[in-house]
Amino acid sequence: ALCGTFFLLVVLLFHLPSFSNKDRIMIGAKNNPECQILAEIMTQMVERDTSYPVRNMLCLEGTYVAFHALVSKSIDLYVDYTGTLLLTILGEIPSKRTFSDLQKKLAIEEQLSEQFGISIVFPFGFRNAYVLLAREDFPQNHIRNLAGMPLRYGFDAEFIARKESQLLKDHYRLSFQDCRLMDTALLYLSLQSSALDVISANHTDGDILRYPVKILEGDPDLFPAYSAVCLARKGWEVEHPEVVATIGKLQNKISVEKMRE
Repeated sequence: ALCGTFFLLVVLLFHLPSFSNKDRIMIGAKNNPECQILAEIMTQMVERDTSYPVRNMLCLEGTYVAFHALVSKSIDLYVDYTGTLLLTILGEIPSKRTFSDLQKKLAIEEQLSEQFGISIVFPFGFRNAYVLLAREDFPQNHIRNLAGMPLRYGFDAEFIARKESQLLKDHYRLSFQDCRLMDTALLYLSLQSSALDVISANHTDGDILRYPVKILEGDPDLFPAYSAVCLARKGWEVEHPEVVATIGKLQNKISVEKMRE
């Protein structure tokens, strides 16, 4: 009986489809819910509509790690944001210049291709960026009016370490003297309990729908456009047209409102 079972297993193994690492699609994601959700959507689409097996790496620590995992062929696809790529990968130093014009001049996609051999496969259709939130009853509506006010700010650790926070502080002449660092979920709770006056957030946060908050208005061209895009190595799309055709159905299909939901 044991020999028969062993023989049956051998037969089954020979008849199972075999896939090399070259055939497997590796989809990565930065360690945040939004990127992980988009990576999971792409994973399910590829598994459902193509013959390729998929493996995920959904906890990559930030843009630098995820981007270089793509360059080194550890992953095949991942989601990032054009503004983040501009500042973090291409090394543009923030200034008070109009970033929309700057982005056109730099031609981010061409620079990524020339310097790193990376292509933007498609945009998802929404933009994300850091914003400042306050409670609905907060008396001010624009960030410029916060200058000189003794406010209690709350930021997450990533935001305070990024170039955008310094640009925001300098541009609006804000004082972050009373500033507390905490997890994003605690930021929203602290704002609602009046322990904080203003917090950092992402434009697509689902908690914006959950809590009575308002997004403080700001100068629209202060930061670059953070369009969510799918990235791959240059030429990878040509080698995997079936995969690209499948996930390409997401192109310009996801709005800010849908991402929040």
